[in-house]
Amino acid sequence: ELAGGMVAVCRNPVRTDYVEHNGTPGAIKQAMMVGRVIEAQEGVPAETAAQAIAAAAGGQVVDFGRIKERQIQTEGGLDIGHLIVESQNYSYVLSVWNEYLSLSVSGKLLGTFPDLLTLMDCKTNIPITSADSKIGQKVAILQIPATEFKLGKGMKIPENLTMVNQIIRKVSGI
Repeated sequence: ELAGGMVAVCRNPVRTDYVEHNGTPGAIKQAMMVGRVIEAQEGVPAETAAQAIAAAAGGQVVDFGRIKERQIQTEGGLDIGHLIVESQNYSYVLSVWNEYLSLSVSGKLLGTFPDLLTLMDCKTNIPITSADSKIGQKVAILQIPATEFKLGKGMKIPENLTMVNQIIRKVSGI
C-alpha cells in the first residue's frame, strides 16, 4: 500500500534454471488473487469477510475474539513475544517473531510456521501485522495450512525450520 504497487527486490542474481528449480512459480499470482478478495471485503460484515478471505487462501477461520494481552519486545531488530486473543469460549496464544509463528489453545498447538497464521481486524476486514495489533482490538483468527499456498523449496527442508521451532517454543512456552 505504501509503495503504491508491487515491490521486487533482487539481492542475489541467479541463473534462470536455479529459479525454475528452487523458486516459487505462481506465488505472486496467488497473492494477488487473495489480495483482490481482501479488497472486495470493504463494508462487508466481519464474519462474512473472514470466511471469504480464508476460503480464497485455502484456509479456515479459527475463531473471533479480542486481543487481551500483547507482550512484544524488539530484540536485535526482531519483534518477539506473544498475543492472547480471547473469544467467547477460548483463550488463544499466538507466538510472535516479527509475525505470527504459532497458534495454541489450552497448551495444544493448532498451527505453526510455515502455516500462515494471521489476524483480521473486524472493523476494516484487513489482515493486521503483529506490530499493528492493539489490546482490545476485535479480530478474526485465520489459519492457512502451508500446503495451500506457494512456498519456495527452502521452506520444505526440515533443517531450515530448526531455529524457527526453537524460537516458537521460547516465545510460546510450548
